[in-house]
Amino acid sequence: MESILGSYLKQKRAVIGLSQSEVASHLGYSTAQYISNFERGVCQPSMKILARLAKLYKLNIDEFFDVVVEQQKQEIASYLYPKNKRKRSR
Repeated sequence: MESILGSYLKQKRAVIGLSQSEVASHLGYSTAQYISNFERGVCQPSMKILARLAKLYKLNIDEFFDVVVEQQKQEIASYLYPKNKRKRSR
């Protein structure tokens, strides 16, 4: 499943011209792996990290809020309405 939030953050990072390593350094991480993981949707940053990213990337807060909410809605829907339902064994 595509990460709405991850794609958004990747795009905004590119706009300001920072590498994943540079962002990781700003956030106090030693490698870019964490940044890569949430841009790919492997994991999501905490609310504290999201707030720091919003400031670093100079994001429009209303737009950013909408993206975060949409990501949460997508995740909830994936649990409520799974596309690949497992067949029950009898």
